[in-house]
Amino acid sequence: MTKGLLVSRESKIKLHKLAVSVPTEVNINNYKNFKTTYHRVLRAAKKLYFQGKLRENAANPKKTWETLHEILGN
Repeated sequence: MTKGLLVSRESKIKLHKLAVSVPTEVNINNYKNFKTTYHRVLRAAKKLYFQGKLRENAANPKKTWETLHEILGN
C-alpha cells in the first residue's frame, strides 16, 4: 500500500471512531462518504497493481498463473 492509502486508512478509522462515539448525522455522513471514496481508490489501486503485474509477466505462463491465483485468493 502506498503512503497515501495508509494515511487515508487512518483517517477512515478516526472518522469511524468519531461516528460511533458521537453518532450525529454529520459524523455518520462524513464517515460514509469518506469510506466510499477510500474503497473506490483502493479498488482502483489494486486494479492498476495487478494489471501491471500481469503485463510484466505476460511472457511467463508460470508467473501469470501465480498472479491469477493471488488475485483469486487461492
